[in-house]
Amino acid sequence: MAKMQPFWWFLAPPILEKIINGGFETGDFTGWTTSGNVSISSASPHSGTKHARFNAQNALITQTFSAPIPKSRMSSFGLYWKASGEWINPYLRVGVYYSVTKVWHYIEMEFPRPATYTYVDILATIPDGESIGAIDIAALAQFSSGDYFDLDDISMIDPIGTG
Repeated sequence: MAKMQPFWWFLAPPILEKIINGGFETGDFTGWTTSGNVSISSASPHSGTKHARFNAQNALITQTFSAPIPKSRMSSFGLYWKASGEWINPYLRVGVYYSVTKVWHYIEMEFPRPATYTYVDILATIPDGESIGAIDIAALAQFSSGDYFDLDDISMIDPIGTG
């Protein structure tokens, strides 16, 4: 006998998270490729128990999607980050690969050493009609010993949820 679903189950479309392991809760970089000195930490997550920690200048994580994701299919796309230490000119760079025009678009955000997690809305910067094929996130600053920035809860929501 087939399992019966409540009537409301048919009314609400599923929500599909497009980012793999955006909270780093697997304890590794499953879904991401890394470059430079970046690690998984449990010292200061925004939520859950894990987050990514960038420990040096030019540390980078990248995620490529098997099929481009149209902006029209996203209801949100953002991340949380914070910096610690005595950085000189700290900034976060988010790269978004546009699959329609086949170019990388870089968003560089300078922050005055946020002491708490700050939300970055990436969706607002993407032109209508574009699709996203990949993202990369980098720490770009002059570091001193012991400086780092933490990244957590990277999320891209497809409210249609069809894959």
